[in-house]
Amino acid sequence: MRRIAIVLITLVTLMTYALPMRAEWHEFWYSVKVDWHRNNQWPEPFLYADRQVAVEAEARMVSRGWQLQNTISSYHFDPESQELTSAGEHKVHWILTQTPAAYRTVFVLRGESSRMTAARVESVRQYMADVWPDSASMPAIVQTDVEPRGWPAEDIDDTYRKALQSRPSPVLPAAASISGGSN
Repeated sequence: MRRIAIVLITLVTLMTYALPMRAEWHEFWYSVKVDWHRNNQWPEPFLYADRQVAVEAEARMVSRGWQLQNTISSYHFDPESQELTSAGEHKVHWILTQTPAAYRTVFVLRGESSRMTAARVESVRQYMADVWPDSASMPAIVQTDVEPRGWPAEDIDDTYRKALQSRPSPVLPAAASISGGSN
């Protein structure tokens, strides 16, 4: 009887320690299996995440580029009335007709005051209502603080005209006389 009690106590003790060890043993072999599969398929699981990061960065750059391209700057508005100038109307018309539909948003550069900005947005909205046939699908008008780099068309035109005026007149070189023997 005493021997049976000792065997039972020994079995209970071993089972108490063996169950957690068994769980750890299975966890170890599961980890070995996962590591083996990762090593044998190595670049494949990570390619998609890397590609996604590159695609997202490029998509942000493209979106920001279209924002800068579609921004109506200060020089597209009359300084006193904040109405669109002829250049501003051409720019808005270009955005409405030439920009891909996914990027067809008009960005208006904020003015010095909220009243100036509201006048600019209203001027763009009125012009778009005249040009755009369907008011339900009219592109969005968004205010922005990001001013595109560049110069007003008048400045570029003035520089070009001054360069044309300052260059010398084209003159052909004097003709060389041909003298000599008879052939």
